[in-house]
Amino acid sequence: MLQSALYLPMIRGREGEINAIHRLSPLARARIALIVDLPTKEIGPAASLDQYVSSFVSEIAAAWGTSRSIYLDMNRYGPEQLDRHQRHIVEHLFECARQKRLQAVPVAGTDRGPGITYNKAIAGIAASDSRGAALRLPYEDFSDPDVLKNVLVTALKELNLAASEVDLILDAGSLEAMPTSQASEEHLLATVLEALEVIQPHGFRSLIFAGSSVPESLPALPDDAPRIIERVELRVWRQLLRKSQLPLIRFSDTGVWSPRQLDSGGGGGGPAPARVRIPISDKQVFFRAEATRYLNCCQEALKYPGVRDLPRCWGLDAIAGVGRGGTRPEAASTWVARDMNTHIELTARLVEQELRSHNRLTDLSLAPIEADPWSQELLGLTE
Repeated sequence: MLQSALYLPMIRGREGEINAIHRLSPLARARIALIVDLPTKEIGPAASLDQYVSSFVSEIAAAWGTSRSIYLDMNRYGPEQLDRHQRHIVEHLFECARQKRLQAVPVAGTDRGPGITYNKAIAGIAASDSRGAALRLPYEDFSDPDVLKNVLVTALKELNLAASEVDLILDAGSLEAMPTSQASEEHLLATVLEALEVIQPHGFRSLIFAGSSVPESLPALPDDAPRIIERVELRVWRQLLRKSQLPLIRFSDTGVWSPRQLDSGGGGGGPAPARVRIPISDKQVFFRAEATRYLNCCQEALKYPGVRDLPRCWGLDAIAGVGRGGTRPEAASTWVARDMNTHIELTARLVEQELRSHNRLTDLSLAPIEADPWSQELLGLTE
């Protein structure tokens, strides 16, 4: 159920990410709720946007199953992107989700996104499905208290929902894109705390803080040295937990890609560089090399201090298998699957540990950990 989710990883839902979700452990499935920021796609003459969305829903349903909540977000689809009935394509998305029996929650936006047409469609979906909605606010909307007040009133009116039916996502987005002074832990924490003074009286169903320190590009360092990225968004969330007067705030991030990363292309041509990305507490360690040296990246990752002490998961086991030489030529999407699976698995465990250490789990009813993760309806992959 929604209220038992502790961590809400954002994924775009491309091939590698879908494969990562297929292989999540029972523990991770019980502790997370996915936020799927649907990738945009150029549709060729032989296909249609309706067909693309239908296929996408089938893939995510097979990977995630139908027994747990999932947030579906089409904020990046403009009002001109319509289905065959001339409705915003998000309405077709949720028709498909109902057919697959997904426990889907729609994600609304603000005027900085697709605007009122989209939110009116979300209002109809929420009224039909009775699961409420999520409202995703970009940094520009929650960093100014006066703007935030107006945004909340307007959005709730457009959605025709009480705040108690809405999950509020404060999405700082790409910290790399912010001025350095605003992206610091101290400034971002102060900004969120100021926003919460405006937000708390509304009584939203849940509060989620999201952000990403992952850079848009990752140039290689001399001698293929690992690059260490501080997870500022995680540090801010930890600080919020320490403030006992605040309601429970859940954590969200994008894991292994920058929020500004293109849905396709943008790599400048040629094969993608080999990358391995592993979260270790409040840091992410990135290993990068030429495309042909993925095995070397895996071997170097396994040597990094603390990696072999991390909890086991499919992604880490797969990286270790490559490092032992058990690999063959692979697509970059396979590398992404290992990284994403590792990130979600390890972050879910870390978030639960943090909440437990601050005694913030007492008011939650945690979902049971299923002995057999493949017992969920419609879950197709059984590897």
